[in-house]
Amino acid sequence: TRRYKPAKPIAPEWSNAEIEIMGLFMNSGWKFAKSWKSGLMYAFPHRTKSSAQGKWYALQKESYRIESSGRTLSPNQKVIRAKKLCLELMEEMIEQGAPRPIKKPKDRTYEVIMAEEMSDCDPVRFDPRTADGYLPKRLRSRW
Repeated sequence: TRRYKPAKPIAPEWSNAEIEIMGLFMNSGWKFAKSWKSGLMYAFPHRTKSSAQGKWYALQKESYRIESSGRTLSPNQKVIRAKKLCLELMEEMIEQGAPRPIKKPKDRTYEVIMAEEMSDCDPVRFDPRTADGYLPKRLRSRW
């Protein structure tokens, strides 16, 4: 049987809306710390500050991805637009609710396998008093 090995959770891909929000803050001239406190931390509750910061500086190097964000808007309008998008993104997250835990596969131990096999046995030929040593405690007979 295979055993379940817990692994680090994989972060979701960055959506276009998230990149647009960052682009609006960057193109308005704001630094990361101010942007994080003003809206990014509420728009990205599923991301850590360090991952958002890493994406922020990666987008600075790839400026072609954000150069069209709010091109016709003034810096103040870009900030207002970014904050509105942060609110919309936050409302979507609230509607989805809290993330559900991933169901782990159950380990099939010897006792579980024996219990499954013995549950199909014919009761005429099967005496539970002799099989108590093989069954888990919750399935053992009480007499």
